[in-house]
Amino acid sequence: MKEKSYHCSAQCFSSDWERHKICHHNAAAESKTNLENQKELLRRSGSWPQSLEEIPEQEGEEWVQVASSETYEPSNDDINTLLMLECVAIDPENGNRLSQVQRRVITNPVIAFLVCSTRRMIDIGSNDDGSAFSVLSYNILADIHAKSYLRCPTWALEWEYYKLKLGKEINEYDADTICLQEVQENHYEDFFEPELTSRGYSALY
Repeated sequence: MKEKSYHCSAQCFSSDWERHKICHHNAAAESKTNLENQKELLRRSGSWPQSLEEIPEQEGEEWVQVASSETYEPSNDDINTLLMLECVAIDPENGNRLSQVQRRVITNPVIAFLVCSTRRMIDIGSNDDGSAFSVLSYNILADIHAKSYLRCPTWALEWEYYKLKLGKEINEYDADTICLQEVQENHYEDFFEPELTSRGYSALY
C-alpha cells in the first residue's frame, strides 16, 4: 500500500474496515499489474519465454557455457538472463560424456538477489556471574498466510526458498531457547524438528 493507515482502537479499526479493505484490494491489483508489465517487457526483449520448454532464439544471441558442475550459483552477470541446465552422464576419470543430454531445464530470468536490511538489535547487557541465557522469539510467517503478504515479491515467499533463509538466520542467533510463532504442523515435522534436534535442541510443537 502506498498510503499508510492508523487506528486508535479495535472499534475504530472495525468501523473503518470497509474503506481499509478497498485499499488492500487496490494495492494487490496494482502489484499484479506491475508484475505482468515487467514480464511482458522481458518477453518482448527475448529474455522471458512463453513457457519453460521454449528456448528463445534471437539474432546475435547464443547459449554460453558458464559451468560444468553438479551445482551452480548465479552471479550478477546472470541477472535478467535465462539459465539452461543439462544433465548428462560423465566419466569421472576423463570427463568424457557417456550419454547424450538426458534432461534439459530452462529457468526463468535470474533476478537480483534480495538484499535484507540488517536488524537493529538492542543490547540489554548481561550478568557477569555466568547465569545469563538467551531467548529468541521469531514469527516465521506461516506459508498458508504468506501468499497474501503484499510487501514481498512472490518468489521470495515460496516455502522451499524462505525456509532455508529462516534456518540460516535462526541458527546464526545461537539462542539457548527458541520460540517460533506461526509454525505449520507439517513444516514443523518435515523441517523445523529435524533442523533443531540436529543442532542439539529439544523440540516441542
